[in-house]
Amino acid sequence: MLVRTFIHKQAVMPLLATFAVKNIILRFLYILLDICIIPYKIRVRKTLISVKIMSLCFNALVVVSEVQRGGAFVAFFLFRWPMGVKPFSPGRQPVPNLGDVLMIRFLFALLAVIVWSVSLADTSEATLVTHLEFEGNTVDSTGNIAYTSTPGAYVSGPTGFGQAMSFEKANSNVVYAEGVGGAMASVTSEVTIALWAYGSSLLPSTGDPTVLFSANDDQAEIGAQWSRISLQYPYDSANDYVFYDTWDESGAFDRAYKYAGDNQFYKDGWHHIAFVKNTTASDASATDARMKIYVDGNLWMNTFENPYGGGDGTGLLSDIDNIYLGAEKQYWNYWDGLIDDFRIYDSELSQAEIQALMTTVPEPTSLAFMVMSCVSLLGIHRHIV
Repeated sequence: MLVRTFIHKQAVMPLLATFAVKNIILRFLYILLDICIIPYKIRVRKTLISVKIMSLCFNALVVVSEVQRGGAFVAFFLFRWPMGVKPFSPGRQPVPNLGDVLMIRFLFALLAVIVWSVSLADTSEATLVTHLEFEGNTVDSTGNIAYTSTPGAYVSGPTGFGQAMSFEKANSNVVYAEGVGGAMASVTSEVTIALWAYGSSLLPSTGDPTVLFSANDDQAEIGAQWSRISLQYPYDSANDYVFYDTWDESGAFDRAYKYAGDNQFYKDGWHHIAFVKNTTASDASATDARMKIYVDGNLWMNTFENPYGGGDGTGLLSDIDNIYLGAEKQYWNYWDGLIDDFRIYDSELSQAEIQALMTTVPEPTSLAFMVMSCVSLLGIHRHIV
């Protein structure tokens, strides 16, 4: 068949052996091309600028994503074939009508959207356990957890993230959920807790820890044998440390910490913070440390370079039944400031994945169809005018 012959002549067919997923996509492309495009036997004139713009826009997106992920074959195929403008049969060059042009445009746009969406799909093995966006409410976007709260005011969040919630120690603001052991069951050997935080100028508070997030088992008391996670900001100017503490079911304690006095990211500005634990990591390097803290996408603390304050980072996180945002339990060591886009994942996220949480971008299909709409309007205008 002509399309297969063309691809074979480009000497890229052997690449299929290493791209099983792309092979499936390619078969789908063959079917669409054979059924929908080849019967038209239409060559688009090089002077038809709107179609060339369409091809360039969509195929450039596919090329970037495919080459980045190693799918050079599909990228090459989608880029070269529609832009190559080679005749299907000898003879004079026909002038396509508007319907044919729009059909060609739609089909290649659709193919580009499909391949690009698959290529950009999240391949991380981490599961988003809970996600609070604070868009005027405390609804978990995953639907896994139902929260109760003593809510603060809703204010503007980080750029691009809509609203955030204000937490004031004087008002005992807290967002919490109890009896969530089922939803949190997958959080055992690994966890990533990420959020945007804007600490009050009152920090560090005098004498009392300021707890950003905490978790307990199903007991009501606070203590080593019941606690599971505590993310503490500095006590006061004399104890200007950030503490990342975890406990296993036996009460064994792992502490990661670092002095924050020279980098007071915890107040007077929006900063993205991510706390990571992976009990199976080797602790042999900064990037493979068992406990880490990222600030604004950069690795700020790791237990390879910063010694433990207790334990060795291997304590499991199982049996989490209650979680509290903005306090230690419902009534202890309250946070002063703003919080937005709170997330818990049941695995360690990479630095690149954490950095991706700091940006808001359209979904691949949404962006692609937006571009397709603009280009199609350009093409229609070109033909009508």
